[in-house]
Amino acid sequence: MNSIENSLSAKLRELKEKKQAALVSFFPLGFPNMNTSIDVCAQLLCGGTDILEVGIPFSDPIADGPTIQAASQQALANGANPKKCFEAVRKLNASVPVMILTYYNLLYKMGVENFVSEAKKAGVSAILAADLPIEEASEFEKACAKHNVATVFIIAPNTSSERVKKIALHTTGFLYLMAHFGVTGEKDNVEDLTIQAVKRVKKATNTPVCVGFGISKEEHARKLAEAGADGVIVGSAFVKASRAGESIEALARKLKHATLKK
Repeated sequence: MNSIENSLSAKLRELKEKKQAALVSFFPLGFPNMNTSIDVCAQLLCGGTDILEVGIPFSDPIADGPTIQAASQQALANGANPKKCFEAVRKLNASVPVMILTYYNLLYKMGVENFVSEAKKAGVSAILAADLPIEEASEFEKACAKHNVATVFIIAPNTSSERVKKIALHTTGFLYLMAHFGVTGEKDNVEDLTIQAVKRVKKATNTPVCVGFGISKEEHARKLAEAGADGVIVGSAFVKASRAGESIEALARKLKHATLKK
């Protein structure tokens, strides 16, 4: 792993020393409108979120399932764009690392270095472009290194150990391990496939590993923390809770409690 050090890697190291997995909470900015999404993010922070992952909506979010796709479409219809999302992050002034999840088209259109620079000015610590492979990421990596923004890349449950090691060399934040094949969205259980993938990836690299896609319940977070995951990523559950008018802060607190390693 590259030697870049910023608030994201420092937070993950701090939690590892405390024998805790990070709660990485995702929410799409601009859903159902920008002010409400800022309020939801504030609730996530109050609920114990360790790393706040915010989505900058894109018209073709190929990694996302129906729940987040619908939220992203609504955000786009309301005029959400990178500039407005950066301003929202600035307003949040979060005391924890903030990470962006988006798609490379938005970086390319804005200019990769300009995007990373503006993100950093807003208070962003890491960026994940979900559809960007390491083979095409050199410009992105250079910009992130220049502005001290951590890189995050996705790996699948069946990514070979050799490929994991290769991707880890490009990763200065954490490896985002998909819990299952397919797209984001709530699932009933954490599959044995996921647990085995966590253990295999942890053996292959010292780079932190956070698990997302389908993580929505306390038992999910608990199983993954006990399997050795450095973090659990929850998104769709928060979007659904927001739609239903349920307490975002209470849900975050339950999930955070479940990340304590025994």
